[in-house]
Amino acid sequence: MISRQKRTFQSGSRRAVAAVEFAVCLPILTLVVFGSIEMSHGIFAKQAGTAAAYEAARLATSTGGTEIAARQRADEVLNAMNIDGGTVQITPEVNATMSRGTVVTVTVQIPSELNSGGLNFIMPPRQITTSIAMVKL
Repeated sequence: MISRQKRTFQSGSRRAVAAVEFAVCLPILTLVVFGSIEMSHGIFAKQAGTAAAYEAARLATSTGGTEIAARQRADEVLNAMNIDGGTVQITPEVNATMSRGTVVTVTVQIPSELNSGGLNFIMPPRQITTSIAMVKL
């Protein structure tokens, strides 16, 4: 009879230890899961900005390319990937008199607070910036 009481006491003790371990590990595990989701949103936004900058630079440096067409293409790529608030900057200004061999740089900036999963406490609001440089053909 005494051995039964001991076994019950040990079993209850093990359950209590498991509950405490769970209570300690759950917040850490939750932070890791939501942090991973937030970081994946940031990586996706960076890739979308790179794709938009590349497409804009390709149009701006092609023969007969214009800055207006390049900006429109960058906006199309950002909209297709559901990126909000992105801005496109093209330097130097692309025009018909631009000589061949000129390096054109396209910079896309995306605000992270508009394109996250709503978990800005993990990754503070920042500007995600990508640049592509191409030579005018």
